[in-house]
Amino acid sequence: MKKNFNLTKGDSDDITLLHANTFLRILAFFIDISIIRFSFQGFAIILGNLGLFSESFVESISRNLLEGIAPFRGWYPFFNIIESFTDLKFHILISVYLLAYFIFLEHYWGKTIGKKITRMKVVSKRGENISLKNSFLRNITRYIWRLPIIGILLGFAEILMLFLYDGRVGDMLGNTNVVSKVQKNIFGDEK
Repeated sequence: MKKNFNLTKGDSDDITLLHANTFLRILAFFIDISIIRFSFQGFAIILGNLGLFSESFVESISRNLLEGIAPFRGWYPFFNIIESFTDLKFHILISVYLLAYFIFLEHYWGKTIGKKITRMKVVSKRGENISLKNSFLRNITRYIWRLPIIGILLGFAEILMLFLYDGRVGDMLGNTNVVSKVQKNIFGDEK
């Protein structure tokens, strides 16, 4: 059940926060994953053309993003089977890229591009911008999803929590909420 929660900052500055719609959160996630996937592949090609990555490594990145268990490996590389040093490099690079995207955008802007498109924002339980530490804690679960078995279990737990409790494990760890509406109450009226 969606719930509002009121915050009071000072004498007359009441703010009503509305938990974000679960389906919009999922949509925002898929928008973000698409951005990560295509931008990572683009950066790999650019770095390959600059000679910073070998041609075979760039091909490996493209293959890793396109092959596998659809939609998981292509859109969100859950199940990386590390069979070679190249696979290990890919795993490390995509993990760092993915975490940096979510951690820094949510810390500095309060939202990722997907959340901006769907008009949502990440805030602390007190309705304030989140710290870098809280952003890291909330998003570390995105890395754990990439681990075999435990990642699958955590992924299912996160989906269940989204539908049942308006949050995911990452929200609990980071002490955060995703909100879709921020309203200031003046004279007791909601806008």
